[in-house]
Order: sequence, then structure tokens, then C-alpha cells
Amino acid sequence: MTIDKLFRRQYETADAYKGVESIRHALSTQPALVVLDDEKIFGIITAGDVASSTYNLIADCVKLKPTVYPTQKVSEVLAIMNESFCEALPVNEGSVFSGIICREDILNYYQRVSLYNQRQLQGLAHDLRNPLTNIYTINNLLADNIKKQENKELIGYSRQSVDYILELLNLFLESEYLTESVVQYNEVNVNEILERCYTQAKLALTEKNITLTHVPKATKATVSGNAVHLQRVFGNLLSNAIKFSYPGDQITVTAENTRAELIVSIADRGIGIPEELKASIFEKFTPAGRPGTSGETTTGLGLYICKLLVEQHQGTIRINDNTTKGAVFHVSLPLI
Repeated sequence: MTIDKLFRRQYETADAYKGVESIRHALSTQPALVVLDDEKIFGIITAGDVASSTYNLIADCVKLKPTVYPTQKVSEVLAIMNESFCEALPVNEGSVFSGIICREDILNYYQRVSLYNQRQLQGLAHDLRNPLTNIYTINNLLADNIKKQENKELIGYSRQSVDYILELLNLFLESEYLTESVVQYNEVNVNEILERCYTQAKLALTEKNITLTHVPKATKATVSGNAVHLQRVFGNLLSNAIKFSYPGDQITVTAENTRAELIVSIADRGIGIPEELKASIFEKFTPAGRPGTSGETTTGLGLYICKLLVEQHQGTIRINDNTTKGAVFHVSLPLI
């Protein structure tokens, strides 16, 4: 995408030899003005130019700015703005002045594109989920009626693939919903939520022969929150700890208080997180996603959703290395 359809061919002007006081109001409503000297283009001026100058005459406040062209890419022009510390640039067609391009024009364009892409992805996810659910149902019906073991295995592989894609779509749709929804908060006891998470994780713990140790140091565990969302956070962190732990390992969950916060820490002794991946671990569709120790799949959305939910509770989430090996996730929530 070029700036051809973004730059302003219609613009307000100012006389180069008037005082800067005459344009202060205009610059409070416009990102830039085109300065004229006897009807000829003298330059363009922004509020930043006026603020950083001690001169009183408009002409003396105008700063030289790089010229750009309608055929240049939006990203290229934005980079020029960043490098030159300019909020607006002159646009020439050939050697002829044609208008101005402002930072707010580019940012508004990116916002529109982002919103359009978001809506398209949401629609695509919804459209894909229904046929995949049908395939899942058909696989189940076939599995019940197939006698040959090798065919049952093939159906099993198919079911696993569909399960993974459905999980990915559901998590994506959930993350989009969470950024737009308004949630009701009540007084909730985090210790009770953790107990539900332990019950939910029993089967996975048993399958990998992992020991779960709970260290309840917190005497206060009541926060303002949504119980379902907090269970989603701690359940996902516990699930990840199991996924990335080796069979026979141990996971420790600690809840403790500071003066104003409840801090829940989930520590495992698994594969850990390399230093170069930590910066992107909470990103949406993070490249830091890796298979579990038993080949469990990852979607790259779980920790993004955790961070989103924790921040909606005015809390924080961070990661440290375990003192021996593995990783520790700390969730801090304000106490009531």
C-alpha cells in the first residue's frame, strides 16, 4: 500500500510572514499547515515546530523536512517520519508540491486495516469451526463402526488433528471476545479456585506420574475478580507446567501475601524457557510455542490469554527460571 490515497491534497495555509500566535489555534485542530510566501510553497509547519522554536515569525519556525512521493509505501514513509522526528511531510508529484502526509493519517490507516483484518479472522474462524465440528462427529461415528485396528488408528490421528484445530479456533475466538467484552467482577477466593484447578488436573498429573505440592502460605486470598476467568488463568498455567514437565517430576504451587497483593507461583522442573524466547512468551501466536515432553501440542495462545485476563484484574504475570531447572510463573493480584 502506497500513500497515494492517504496524503492530503486539501490543506490549510498560513502566511510565512505573520506571527506564530496567528496559527496556534489552527495547529490545535490540524496536524500541520502549509506555509506560503507570496502564494508560493515555503514549507510546512507543525505544532512541534512552533513549540521548539523561540522565534515569533512563522517563516523562522519552519524546519526543513524530507520530501516524499505518492508512490512510496506507507511503512517507508512512517519510517522516514520516525527518523526525522516529523509529524507531517511534504508530498511531491515529480517536482511539484501536491499536499502533505501526516502521522495521524498513517496511524488511522493502520487502525482501519487492523480492524478489518480482525473482523475477517473472526469470520473465518467462525466459518471453519462448523465444518470441523461436523468432521469431528463423523470421525467419532466411523471409529465406533470400524473393526480393523489399522483403520482405527488412522481415524484416531484424524481426530487428534481436528481436536487441535478446533482448540486453536476456540482459543482465537476466546481471545478476540475477551478484548471486547465487559466482565462482571465479584469477591472471589483464589484458594478455592486453585482447589478446583487441582481437581481438574488430576488425570493429566496421574498420566505423567507428576506430584503436585500446594504450599498455602497466604492468609488472605480474596480478590475482586471473575472466578471463571481466574480459573482459566491458573488452570492454563498448571496445564502448561504438566505439559512441559517430565514423567515423575514435581510441580509446586505457592500462594502468599504481600501487604497489598496475593501472589500465586506455579513452579515446574521441566524443560524451562530459553532466554531468547522469554520476551515473546506472552505474545499472541507466540513463536515461543514448543511441544510438551510427551509430544503435547501448543497453540501459542494460552499465555497470551492468561496475560490478558490477569491484566483485566489489575494484576501482573511474569516468568522466572526455577532455581534448579524448569520455570516459575508468578501471578500477582490486588487484595480486597
